[in-house]
Amino acid sequence: MTAAERDLVVAALPAAIWVSERYARRYGRRHDWRGQVQLELCKRAPSYRPGQASPAKWGRTTAHYACRELMRAWDPAHVCQMSEEVETRLPDREERESEDHAAGLALLSSLSDRQRRVLWRTVVDGMTLTAVAHELGVSVPSAMNLRNRALKKLRIASEQVNIRT
Repeated sequence: MTAAERDLVVAALPAAIWVSERYARRYGRRHDWRGQVQLELCKRAPSYRPGQASPAKWGRTTAHYACRELMRAWDPAHVCQMSEEVETRLPDREERESEDHAAGLALLSSLSDRQRRVLWRTVVDGMTLTAVAHELGVSVPSAMNLRNRALKKLRIASEQVNIRT
């Protein structure tokens, strides 16, 4: 297994295990759902095409196939009906992630440009408030005030989003 394939399996594993846990809850833990899924991810890693699906989606799809194969060996008569039932109960994680991403962008767009810049520079870039204040041409207390107001706005807005959902 190459390093890229290993990285793919590591990236896809959380989504695949999530699916295997759903199968385990539904059909019992007497089978090694997780082991079957991990084995299938390793076997299918060379055939992954990045343009077709994200690693998470590929991991979920591969996990469904692995669980179906395990069920087919266990009870071939009910495999189609049971696996379709599980698939209809699973929410589409990519859709939820996309909604979360859009909500995050909406929260950030509610901030002023200076608040976004101070927040980005201190939180993401790890700069000190002194350096950010110098970059913006404001005093350190002003930069701290901008950062604190931005964090407060984000906190309030995120609480409102969580209340609505």
